[in-house]
Amino acid sequence: KVTFNDILKKHPEYEKALLDYRLSDGAIYTVKQISKLNQYIDLQKPWKQSGQNLIKTVTSASKKIVEIAYLVMPFIPNTASKIIKQYENTIKSEEPLFPRIK
Repeated sequence: KVTFNDILKKHPEYEKALLDYRLSDGAIYTVKQISKLNQYIDLQKPWKQSGQNLIKTVTSASKKIVEIAYLVMPFIPNTASKIIKQYENTIKSEEPLFPRIK
């Protein structure tokens, strides 16, 4: 199981920002990680994959989603916990994290 300390070790720039009380820099770093994941998904096109390629892509993306959830923990702790619960071991279908805007 991944811990917040594990994530801090993988992201020293983020850790330093938090330790220096530069929360906006930590948030910017997190947004960059989200953008990288989005680029990975766009590049891999899992909607066009099947078999082992699809499993590999979804597994990698899921691990990164959990990592990002830990990064957003200081900003949106309840939502981060829900994401971790939903994606950490096996992907579970849950209620939407944010309500749809009509």
